[in-house]
Amino acid sequence: IEKLLPDSPSLLVQLAQKQYQSEEHAKVRGLLLDRVEDLILKTELPADERYRLRGSVFALREDYPKAIENYSRAVKLRSQDVVWRYEFAILLQQQGLLDDAHEQAKWCARLAPRNRKYRELLLQIHEIRLR
Repeated sequence: IEKLLPDSPSLLVQLAQKQYQSEEHAKVRGLLLDRVEDLILKTELPADERYRLRGSVFALREDYPKAIENYSRAVKLRSQDVVWRYEFAILLQQQGLLDDAHEQAKWCARLAPRNRKYRELLLQIHEIRLR
């Protein structure tokens, strides 16, 4: 991984999320995430990016409390980043934290009102909360 792939933590996280998400790829995903954690320690990154990357890594490792803690910090530091809020809302929803997920989804819908994906997430969370 170190020899073949670039030293880009965000690219490696995307690769782990999109190409190696299934259980059959758990070992490769783990190696990618190990590399990301190593790069986070060795690379000068702004705090907000570091927290978001760590949140992604923890989520992929299924350490959800740490993932939520790191995403929360990232979103506080970069409050206008709608993509990060969307990822955070999905994570919160998956963990059954519907009130918090709803709050993040509302922010997404406010920050990007024309984005259908954000409005649909907000509606989905709202409907689940009503049940």
